[in-house]
Amino acid sequence: MQRGTGNLNAREVFGTRLNDKVSAVWNRDDKPWCLYEHADTRWNRGHKLLVPSGFKGRIDRKRTRDGFGWNNQASGVRKAQLVTPPFSAAHYECGP
Repeated sequence: MQRGTGNLNAREVFGTRLNDKVSAVWNRDDKPWCLYEHADTRWNRGHKLLVPSGFKGRIDRKRTRDGFGWNNQASGVRKAQLVTPPFSAAHYECGP
């Protein structure tokens, strides 16, 4: 995001609310980003989706292991966090 807010229910996002109205995304950054369900109230309680760098496409058919579908479910967006555990490879995760 170049401007605005990570809360897709805020009016600062393209002048309208995009909460639960997202079916496709485009990550133009060189780092991964995360989509969150229920982000406006519970950043760490809903489902999370890591969107890889350069990804451009539909998320309406993406499902988690428990069957949760991402069509019209995203409430927030944040940069993914780089995690560097002491004994394994560094990787990105969607934090709270």
